[in-house]
Amino acid sequence: METIKQQVQIPENHRLSLEVEIPPNIPAGPADVVVLIEPTHEKGWRERILSYAGCLADTPLAKMDNVKVQRELRDEWD
Repeated sequence: METIKQQVQIPENHRLSLEVEIPPNIPAGPADVVVLIEPTHEKGWRERILSYAGCLADTPLAKMDNVKVQRELRDEWD
């Protein structure tokens, strides 16, 4: 099974024709094709910023002792 994502613009008449390039690893012959429609909207600046909120909480950087890191950086220049 292969997932292919393609953004489209739904026309006013709601008739959409798709031309999808199938990867060569998919064999020729019968296949089932499922179309999932997920409306999207342009995010504003506030939504874009909030989408990043908390994304560093589980990274190694978040678990570091910030004071220790700053002292090591400062001491490096002495």
